[in-house]
Amino acid sequence: MKIISEKSILRGEVLIPTSKSHTIRAVTLSTLAQGKSIIRHPLLSSDCLAAVGAGRHFGAKVSLGDVWEVEGVNGAPRVPENVVDVKNSGTTFYFFMGTAALAKGATVLTGDEQIVKRPAQPLITALSDLG
Repeated sequence: MKIISEKSILRGEVLIPTSKSHTIRAVTLSTLAQGKSIIRHPLLSSDCLAAVGAGRHFGAKVSLGDVWEVEGVNGAPRVPENVVDVKNSGTTFYFFMGTAALAKGATVLTGDEQIVKRPAQPLITALSDLG
């Protein structure tokens, strides 16, 4: 095989397709961050909205629109006043288990019938081992 490569100038912008996984990660990290985070091109889906709801339970202020603005809790999530329902979002379930471990009190996470059957004990054990 012979490959010829010549110097060229390629310029422009590419918008990467929106991802449910990336949006949930952005919401989780923005919830824990200090100050305001901007999430551009978020995926508007039930799983991503479940992550927004979870973030709000832990004290983040979230406004939705063309971009999502999240005012984070500076690494100190509050204990939710109610049960955190992650709906059918496994990613939200597992990520916000870690967030719950940072709160100074008990948190109850739940979801639909599929979520409550998911194995959570290994993560609970790992978080407990970390203190």
